[in-house]
Amino acid sequence: MSTATAPMVSDPLHAEILGQPEAIEESIRNLVGGTALTTAGSLFGPTIERIVVSGMGASYFSSYPFYLRLLDAGLPAVQLEAGELLHFATSLASPSSLLVLVSQSGRTGELLQLLQVLPLGTPVVAVTNEPSSPLAQRATVTLAFAAGEETAAATKTSLCSLLTLDLLAEELLLRAGRKALGIGARIEIWQQTAQSLAQAIAEQDQWLPPLVRLLDLPEHVFFLGRGPSLAAVLVGALMTKEMAHVHAEGMSVPQFRHGPLESAGPDRSAVVAVTPGSLRGLDLKLAEDMVALGMRVATITLEADTPMRTGVERVALPPVPCGMEPVLHMLPLQLLAREFALRQGMEPGRFLHTGKVTDHE
Repeated sequence: MSTATAPMVSDPLHAEILGQPEAIEESIRNLVGGTALTTAGSLFGPTIERIVVSGMGASYFSSYPFYLRLLDAGLPAVQLEAGELLHFATSLASPSSLLVLVSQSGRTGELLQLLQVLPLGTPVVAVTNEPSSPLAQRATVTLAFAAGEETAAATKTSLCSLLTLDLLAEELLLRAGRKALGIGARIEIWQQTAQSLAQAIAEQDQWLPPLVRLLDLPEHVFFLGRGPSLAAVLVGALMTKEMAHVHAEGMSVPQFRHGPLESAGPDRSAVVAVTPGSLRGLDLKLAEDMVALGMRVATITLEADTPMRTGVERVALPPVPCGMEPVLHMLPLQLLAREFALRQGMEPGRFLHTGKVTDHE
């Protein structure tokens, strides 16, 4: 564990970013202290043909690793944002589907409308930070994490959604007879990850300033990742637009090659969340190619032996167990959004035109 001291808190958004390791630990205690996880897993019975996960905004983006885990285990799964599910795919909202609805506030407008038109007997698992919310009250089972109060963008709640959905995936895999580690082992993995996150936070004075100097205040910035870390770059881009009003786009590394690379130039910046292992070389090659086209590019790496690439700024963060990459990949993007806001004289975490919760379409 690093001996670096924790950075000073200077605004609510900063406090919420720094409080993420503790939010993970508190949510673990909250989730394992009852029977809700087991009950939610038991809803995946013989009459269920598919698992449908839905939400909006950061809650929806945070569900992507859950969706990938189910698919990888061979379980029938669909991920669709709530607005599309409500208006274009209501046939999926039926008693033959197990609905997993994710909303940190439990008051997402599209989800509440969906609940009003669900056929009787449709099983619903709510994943939320608010156990007394309308979504929680109407769900069959509620998985309430414990991120605590959050007034700015979805930082703690995004990570705690990842945690809760990961534990739910473990229960569903066990229920379906698929290979699974068990809840206890998954919790140990999350506790190790929380320690790595705490270390990265404590050491941010070493890796954040070079990243900020490189990107300055970009006019256009791309956040790129793949697999589970696609959740991190999508949440990071959303937060950058919300908190700093900077045009940011999150997408997969391969998707960027299929067209957006054509827009590369000196007025474009990018941060690549590098996937460890066999895909690392592909991610680093794209970073090099973008630099060659005049872009300012940084990589977020979680492997000590990641090679340096010419002209690419490297943010080296502590390693995490396989599948936990988005937890660490999110952190620099969150802190960048805050820095972009500060550089424009904005109050980090303050919503000017909308609000933290969108309770209507």
